[in-house]
Amino acid sequence: MMRIVVLGSGRSSWYLLNYLAEKSAEKGWKLLVCDRDEQALQNHTKGLPLEIRVCDIANTEVLSELIEGSDIVISLLPPTMHFAVAQLCLKWGVHLATASYVSAEMKNLHSSAAAKGLIFLNE
Repeated sequence: MMRIVVLGSGRSSWYLLNYLAEKSAEKGWKLLVCDRDEQALQNHTKGLPLEIRVCDIANTEVLSELIEGSDIVISLLPPTMHFAVAQLCLKWGVHLATASYVSAEMKNLHSSAAAKGLIFLNE
């Protein structure tokens, strides 16, 4: 079973979460959405068949625990947080998609990700 972790549930997340929840129901994927803001998390996932977790994603131990064992991480976090997420995805061998531009830091991870057969996809 594919495990998808979405980090962040801000205003722009609803369309993605709705789409992924629909596809997850069809395909049997496990979908976990995480955010530190419980109200935003509740508002943007209400009625969707997915798991939610309120947690401090800025905490590296928590973030590592969320990423480990996942198949893909979709980061809707602020761009400044993507590099930390990418490093942990690289550590655990997890694909990554972000909604942000390719920063110089992220670009520097390309060879390492490719060597592990991982896709790191940015905007």
